[in-house]
Amino acid sequence: MTVKRMDERRLHSRVKMEKEIEYFFIDSLFDDNKSEKKTSVIQDISLKGLSVILPEKPEIGDVIQVEVIIGGEENTSAIFCEVANTRWAETCNGFITGLDFMIIREDDRAMIEAFIVEHRKTFL
Repeated sequence: MTVKRMDERRLHSRVKMEKEIEYFFIDSLFDDNKSEKKTSVIQDISLKGLSVILPEKPEIGDVIQVEVIIGGEENTSAIFCEVANTRWAETCNGFITGLDFMIIREDDRAMIEAFIVEHRKTFL
């Protein structure tokens, strides 16, 4: 059973997850000037997606591949995400960007769900 707070408008509850990730924009795969992977930090995660801080402003609808270690060092997940929203935040000197999962392996989703259950006391 899912218990929702009265002020929670989201379908999936989020939990804090301050982890470093590597990412790159998918269109850079087909560009002659392929960019290196960049690093960023996850703010929070849910079963629907995650919130990250990016140094550059993405466009709504951009596709990003995110690589994150969820379990142990051997459990690096490569997840394709779509930019759902973004806004500049002075407090973190970057763009707080909401990413919706597009393509995610079932075992990665299970690891995320286990992480959320384990850390739900930090839910936002």
